[in-house]
Amino acid sequence: MTPLSARTSLGRVFGVVVATGLMLVGLSWDTPAAQAATASVQYLDANQTTQTVKATIIDGTESSPLTLTSGWYVVQPVSTGSSPVTIDSRWVIQGDVKIIVPDGLDFRVVNQDSSTAAAIEVATGNSLTVYGQSALPPTDTPPPDFSAPTAGALVGNSNGVSNNAQGAGVGGAAGEDAGTITVVNAQLAGTSVDGCGIGGGAGASGAQLTVQGGIASGQASGSGSGIGASAATLDSGFILGAAMGVNPAIQATSLVMNGGVLFGLTISGALAIDANTTLPSTYYWGSMDINTGALAPWTTCVSGTCAPGPAPDFTTLTNVWVQAPGVHTLTVTAGNGGSVSGTSGSYPSGAKIVLKATPKAGYAFTGWTTSHGGSFANKSSASTTFTMPNTDTTVKASFRPAGTIYDTGGSPIGPTSTGCLALGLLTIGIALLVWRRFAKTVTTSA
Repeated sequence: MTPLSARTSLGRVFGVVVATGLMLVGLSWDTPAAQAATASVQYLDANQTTQTVKATIIDGTESSPLTLTSGWYVVQPVSTGSSPVTIDSRWVIQGDVKIIVPDGLDFRVVNQDSSTAAAIEVATGNSLTVYGQSALPPTDTPPPDFSAPTAGALVGNSNGVSNNAQGAGVGGAAGEDAGTITVVNAQLAGTSVDGCGIGGGAGASGAQLTVQGGIASGQASGSGSGIGASAATLDSGFILGAAMGVNPAIQATSLVMNGGVLFGLTISGALAIDANTTLPSTYYWGSMDINTGALAPWTTCVSGTCAPGPAPDFTTLTNVWVQAPGVHTLTVTAGNGGSVSGTSGSYPSGAKIVLKATPKAGYAFTGWTTSHGGSFANKSSASTTFTMPNTDTTVKASFRPAGTIYDTGGSPIGPTSTGCLALGLLTIGIALLVWRRFAKTVTTSA
């Protein structure tokens, strides 16, 4: 895959976020809704495991508003000859709704019903989870160039009626708090004027937003925030917000970043990120030139120490890009004959974990192995450190019985010390008996 420049990458990832005065074009349908059909569809879960589920098909011909109740759905438009696919409709999420967006599909829901309505309404007490089918490229090390994701995109645009939309692109209607919104290996984008791109409607509270390997991007061209959340968690992937008015690009009561990329941009001088923000122990940050897409020199922060610059001051920044290694699972195990100390758990790529192997009586340590990459300071030493890779992995300490020697293939070939001496004497004794019998036979025949 060929890396794209930061600007090209952002243009693909943001979708609606990097453009002002967005106008969506594509297909629309006036055909009456057909009877709902189902299909067996694959999706990629938060553990990066492909699953298969039976889902109801949304083909874009349904009447507006389309109410989706608890269950699984897949977006499969009738026409696939144009991209993006745009429908004049709005969706209402009721209960616990899960939607799968196939790879390569850019599906846009444009609210034409009311300026106070959300394009994809997820009101408080309801939840929407959007799944994709492929993992996004990793974001573990700067610079943030990466190949354009193939993950499917679902877009909610509340600006279809007028240029004073009060409802969120994805979330609450005007004056309505948003519910729970989760993005897993997919792209979810929202655009509004005075509501949030993703979050609450105008004058309302934001969503419970979680991103796990996906992209959540929001834009507000009026007084709204791009992303509005009562609580936001970024495990991996992207949270991207842009605001053109007086409110922050990303506004949240609390924001926990475990990995991925967090980017906020405002045009009017408002804060890029206004949140009680918890950052991981290791991250990189800088600002982006919105005209060229170039990023300012990186500052690297590790355990509170930053260089060459200071830590980001979110109380002053109007443009900030924060990037962190993803968090991955480490499992530490011991083979037969010993035990290990070293904590299994979640670690960012590049983290160093101290390991120690202790053999039982009668056993000796033979070495460390890893199932999926990473490196040991000394794999032959019982006490060492392990550097975490950009994936889940298992490290294992191996042991052997003391007093056993091995051939070049690693197979035991017999005991050492007195045992080896006894085996040698036995072999010599058998050889003497054979020789004497052979010699006797020769003498007799003579």
